[in-house]
Amino acid sequence: MSKIPVTKAGQSVLANIMTQAIQTTAMQEDISRDQIILSLITLLIGGSPLDRDLFFPVATHADKLETAEIDDLALQVISRRARVVAPGKRTSACVSEDSYRIGERVGQILGADVSIGRMDTAKLLELFPRAFLLAAAESEGLHIPGSNKMTAFDLRNQLHDALPNWRPTSFATFTEDLS
Repeated sequence: MSKIPVTKAGQSVLANIMTQAIQTTAMQEDISRDQIILSLITLLIGGSPLDRDLFFPVATHADKLETAEIDDLALQVISRRARVVAPGKRTSACVSEDSYRIGERVGQILGADVSIGRMDTAKLLELFPRAFLLAAAESEGLHIPGSNKMTAFDLRNQLHDALPNWRPTSFATFTEDLS
C-alpha cells in the first residue's frame, strides 16, 4: 500500500508535476556535466536487464561517482548500444530513418573512422563488383598492369593487402553511399 493516500488520478497529477520539474530544471538550471551524463545514461539504459551491471553504480551511488567513472560508464554504454544498421536491413515502418542512423552519427561524433580496420581483405573485396574495385585501385594510385583484362577473382587477389588506406565509406556518408 502507498505511503501517501492519493487516488490513481492524483498519482498521475503528481507524476505530471514532477515531469514538468525535470523539464524546467534541465532547461533553466545550472546542471553539471556529470549530472547531464548520468541522466542520459539513466534514460538510455535504466531498467534494461542487459545493462544492469552498468546501471548499478548509477542507481546505488550516483552522487559519489567521480567524473572519470562517469565517463567510463558513458563510454561502455556507447560501446554496447551504438549499432550501425545497413540500409537494406531498415525494414520497419515504425522506425524513422533518423533512428536507424544513430549509430552512424555516434561514429561520426567519436571520429570512429580512424578505428576502421583494413578493408582490402579477401572477404571484403568479394563484396564489391570488379568495376568498383578498378576505380578504387585507381583512386588509391595503384596501377595494376593488365587489370582491364583480369577476371574479378584475379583483380581481387591483386588488391588483397594492396590498398591499406582504402575505405569505401565512412560514418559521415554511409547511408548516402549505400542507398
